[in-house]
Amino acid sequence: MMTISFLGILGIIALGAILLFIFGFLLLGFYEEKHTQKKSKEKP
Repeated sequence: MMTISFLGILGIIALGAILLFIFGFLLLGFYEEKHTQKKSKEKP
């Protein structure tokens, strides 16, 4: 029983970390894209 709960907690932590990583990566990509678009607009 203890091992099952431990694995469950570990799985939840792993899932949360993966979701946080994906969300952070998408947010970073969106921010960079917006920033580059602003830069390209300023140049010409």
